[in-house]
Amino acid sequence: MLINETKSIKEFRGIKELKEPLKLSKFNILIGKNNSGKTAILESFFISKSRKGL
Repeated sequence: MLINETKSIKEFRGIKELKEPLKLSKFNILIGKNNSGKTAILESFFISKSRKGL
C-alpha cells in the first residue's frame, strides 16, 4: 500500500528547505551520509503528527 504525500520542511535543525514528494508505505528506509539530515526528517514527521492531535 503506497501513500502519496507531499511534505515540506523549512528551517528545522540543519535543514534550510526540503520539499520533495514522498511515497510512503508501512515500512520506509532513509539512507544517507552522516549528518545529512535523516534524523531531522524523522523528528519533523513526529512533531507534525503530534501537533495534529492537539
